[in-house]
Amino acid sequence: MRLLWLYLAATLLVACWSWSFPDELLHPDGGGDARTDLAVDASPDGPARDSDAPKDLPAPDGADGPSADTGKPCSPPCDKAGTLPICDDGVCRGCRKHSECAATISDGELCAAGGSCPSAKDIYYVSDKCGGTTDGSKTKPFCKIADAVDGGRSYVLVRAGTYTDDLTVDKSIEIYGEPGTQLKMGGCDKLIIKGTIQVVLAGLEILGEVDVKEKAEATLLGNTLGPSVCVGVSSTADTKVTLERNLIRGNTGGGLDLDGTIRVVNNIIVNNGQLGTSAFGGAKLKPIASPACAFFNNTIYGNESKATKTEEVGGVRCEVVGIKLINNIFWENTYNGAATKAAARQYDPACEVTYNLEQLDPSATVQPPNITAADPGLVKTGSDDEAGYYRLTGSSPAIDQGDPLLTPPTYDFGLQLRSDGKTDIGADELDP
Repeated sequence: MRLLWLYLAATLLVACWSWSFPDELLHPDGGGDARTDLAVDASPDGPARDSDAPKDLPAPDGADGPSADTGKPCSPPCDKAGTLPICDDGVCRGCRKHSECAATISDGELCAAGGSCPSAKDIYYVSDKCGGTTDGSKTKPFCKIADAVDGGRSYVLVRAGTYTDDLTVDKSIEIYGEPGTQLKMGGCDKLIIKGTIQVVLAGLEILGEVDVKEKAEATLLGNTLGPSVCVGVSSTADTKVTLERNLIRGNTGGGLDLDGTIRVVNNIIVNNGQLGTSAFGGAKLKPIASPACAFFNNTIYGNESKATKTEEVGGVRCEVVGIKLINNIFWENTYNGAATKAAARQYDPACEVTYNLEQLDPSATVQPPNITAADPGLVKTGSDDEAGYYRLTGSSPAIDQGDPLLTPPTYDFGLQLRSDGKTDIGADELDP
């Protein structure tokens, strides 16, 4: 039975990585190449309920998450050059972190978002400890990420370190950071993604705004975005943006300012915005139409905004009526004029909210199947700008209270496997 389950899980994982955007948005089984999927349903019901396949991205080495179980050999052997290179207890699957793509699998040292382990010949390497002649190889890495982007290979692996050069990405490429990779830019709009391209950013700490525009399709996976004096991520109406498993924190301009086609899943959005100055705190969503926005299983906590208008909220501001917010935790988001954080305006009336754990304005009445409680039951130890602070405890009212008709992401923020049918609300799934 376990072998059958693992086989089905591995098969599902492969199906989760399609990246294809015809005129009508497709479900994951619509095919496409192996970069990502947006999986936004074009039906009036909004996000896909019968079929949904968010990205399961590689975890930073040393992070929580499953690793290979090599106790049982795979027969036939796994295809090391394919999308299922790792043998896991007799079943081939995609890689989940860089360290799994060891020398016995690939010389590239990179686990790509599609689950493959690319060869070094397809990767440019970047290091802040470079010197002398550079050609982007492992032994002679480039000094600047921009040089790798311009080089023409499909993948970039940025070694741990601090990088201060501004970056414009105008070619289809996937850029991965090792743990400890920080892009420390001088101001807002310093990491620009533009043009008719497909870009993946994963495993980076970005201190400055990520600006997606000019028909670009951008996927941000497992990054830390902020703190900064900017908006964390912004996009224009002609773009397609996916954010999964990112920590979006401390951006005083607001966390996310997204137009176009939007997917925001399994993110922790905390401490963004600023009283008196920000028109929104956690996120402002302006999709091309409400079904073009998927926003679920996020934790939105401690964000702030001004409140000169009703739609200026600490949590999520919906610029299009009918945007569905599902399986999210809204807590301690506040705005000017609020007597306490408990009186916070969590989201504006244009949003359509279901199966959320929310802290309501005292004048509001909770609308089932949303739930409220005296406390969200989070760990709340350590720093409130780190992901671990927002993990669930066994007493959380969010446990098993997610929408039973919404197929959850395969893994949560920390790569804990989610339970289909009994999903926890928020970005974290309680470790059983």
